[in-house]
Amino acid sequence: GLIFTVIVTRNLSINDFGAWQYLSLVLSYAVFPAVLIPYWATRFYAREYAIAKTTVISNMIISLLSFLIFLIFAPLASKVISVKLYLFYLVSIQIFLVYFSTSLESLALAKQPHILGYETISFELAKVVLALILFATLNLKLENVILTVILAYLIQCLTLLFFLRKEFIKKEEELNWYVQKKWFINIWLPLFNGFPTFIGSLDLFILAVLTKSTVSLALYKVSSSVATVISYSLGTTIALYPNLLKGGEKKDIEETLNFFLIFAIPMTLGAISLAKPILHIFKPEYEEASILLVFMAPQF
Repeated sequence: GLIFTVIVTRNLSINDFGAWQYLSLVLSYAVFPAVLIPYWATRFYAREYAIAKTTVISNMIISLLSFLIFLIFAPLASKVISVKLYLFYLVSIQIFLVYFSTSLESLALAKQPHILGYETISFELAKVVLALILFATLNLKLENVILTVILAYLIQCLTLLFFLRKEFIKKEEELNWYVQKKWFINIWLPLFNGFPTFIGSLDLFILAVLTKSTVSLALYKVSSSVATVISYSLGTTIALYPNLLKGGEKKDIEETLNFFLIFAIPMTLGAISLAKPILHIFKPEYEEASILLVFMAPQF
């Protein structure tokens, strides 16, 4: 992900990069409900319920509603910062892919968490390869960056579908209306859990409204891109959750925490001490965001 961001920042102006971040910000509100059904799906699937098809269909129903709402509010959002409206329509394609991939991820997390590693590699590798191809052939413009992400999401979905294909060809599984109804009735719980994150993301939107500039978003995103690398150390804990669902021990938690800290602490200290040199890699203009990175690194 960091390599892709470097490629993009090196070839896009700060304004264009900031515009892409604004598009991604607005899009994040549309895909926020994508985790609601998967919240229950992981729990049911770990307990041997045959709900693979039910999970995907339920989440895609919500994706259609999110897509329509996104299109309705796109003209209004495009006026907050001067971003062309057709870019909102182009980025909206990601909505369906995000909902689909999130559904598949919830199934993989329940029984085969290692698959999440494969899909992450396929997604990030696809972004870098496609970005390099577009840069070499068409020049890396904002539209091409959006198209690259869409294609990467498509490859991610296909990767997940390949590893989970056996779960969707089971003849004994039928669409479970009872479980689906139960999920929608109890959707308030994951919504309640995720609401603080949703509220927390509004700070960037407020920043965009107040500054009317894409530059502030660009500086923030570059800093967070570096800080987010630290969060990859959480990947060492991914197998803990399904293990606890099946009945884990205190020993599992302690070993996982120690392993996580081996990566997290050095990465955090490195990001803080080398803030300016790291940001210079993206573009010299981004060095002024070093103070942001210093404060962001410990948060991840």
